[in-house]
This record gives sequence, C-alpha cells and structure tokens, in this order.
Amino acid sequence: MSYAQLQDKFMLRLPDGMRDQLKADALANERSMNAEIIARLSGDQPTLRDRFAGQALPTILAAAIDGKRKIHGWSDGLGQVQAIASDAYTVADAMIAEREKGRAL
Repeated sequence: MSYAQLQDKFMLRLPDGMRDQLKADALANERSMNAEIIARLSGDQPTLRDRFAGQALPTILAAAIDGKRKIHGWSDGLGQVQAIASDAYTVADAMIAEREKGRAL
C-alpha cells in the first residue's frame, strides 16, 4: 500500500468559482491544488486582510515620508510603526468591505 493510500481522504464541495480560483492560486504558487488547500488550512499563507494591509503600506509610508501623514501621539519608533500598521489594517478592512459589497450585487 502506498503512502498516498494511507492518508486521510475527505470529499469536499466548493462554491461556484472557488475551484478555478484554487487552481489559479496553486499554479501561481507552483504547487498542486491539494498542497494549496493544505497551505490555506494550516495557515501557511497570509490572510486576505494581511495581503491588503501589505498592499496599502507603501502608500501610507510614502505619505508619512512626504509629510502628508502625521503620526500623532507617539514619540518612539515602535509607536510610529504601530500607528502605520493600524492605518494599513484600516485600509485593508475598507477594501474587504468594498469587496463584500461587490459580491452582494
């Protein structure tokens, strides 16, 4: 008996379009669809919120450097980083809310 035959198997129904998205993500990440699902279930990749916050960071940092964004109430570097990260997640939350509105249409 092979190793694959000894592993747990689980039948899964996916919402319309999710299989295609999983396949595209698996190809982009150079892994099988099974490995893509395992990576998502095990938390090996950032959440959508984390990815959106990461996308927002360059704009927020550029605004801070250009003096267009003031960091209030923090005198130390760690506090500034926390304020910028908080802004990035605020933007991420707004992006997710807009995305959800689009799905509801």
